[in-house]
Amino acid sequence: MKITKLESSIPLPIKLFGGFVALFGLMFAFSSYFNPTQIAPAADMTDPAMRLAFYTVGATVLGLSLGLFLAIFSNRPKSMALMLIVRTFVALLDLTNALILGLGIGLVAFQSVVIILGAASIVKLFNIIQITEKG
Repeated sequence: MKITKLESSIPLPIKLFGGFVALFGLMFAFSSYFNPTQIAPAADMTDPAMRLAFYTVGATVLGLSLGLFLAIFSNRPKSMALMLIVRTFVALLDLTNALILGLGIGLVAFQSVVIILGAASIVKLFNIIQITEKG
């Protein structure tokens, strides 16, 4: 059985989810670099260690976002699965931090949605990869 190009590509809902997460990440990275007090109003940006922390987080999120966009545009399920595994793991760690630090229901809810949709997307992509490799 021959696998068609459409059957071996990333489904549109997963592309939309990945694009939303990547876009949100770009906005967060921008805030980390240029307006960190929007993220943490009490942050002392005169402290070099605090600036380094915000810039490091911004760089990490920017890299993950660009990786997601590249995976979407390459239309390769394996690349997208890898990026979503990493992003979902980061969301799981962010959820744990939000719960431990008591950062509010909004952050907990957002990270929970990212984890659930990320896990569902990963399972779907693994199914596509498995079918493609059998064919």
